[in-house]
Amino acid sequence: MTHPPAEDRGFFSSLFDLSFARYVTPTVIQVYYVVALVVLGLMVLFGLIGSLVEMANGAPIVGLIQLIGVPVAGLVYLLLVRMGLELVSTVFRMGENIQAMRDKMDREG
Repeated sequence: MTHPPAEDRGFFSSLFDLSFARYVTPTVIQVYYVVALVVLGLMVLFGLIGSLVEMANGAPIVGLIQLIGVPVAGLVYLLLVRMGLELVSTVFRMGENIQAMRDKMDREG
């Protein structure tokens, strides 16, 4: 039994495929990454605004540390999210490739 990607039959038909013959995860990963980018961007923006507020309220050292630390933490978070999603994507691609190899061996004899 082959496991083509979710795009072959459509997202919603694959989502409600009770035999789990189609993978939905590759499509969901793309959406999750976009959502993570938006949330991360908002977090960094609010963190930078917070650092400026700290500096204006008489704590310039704390504000400066936040001003430097927030973008660095945002990049580290983005790197971890990307690495995790690439790992999940790789596992699903491996599964698809193994299934294709199995199908080819079954056809050849």
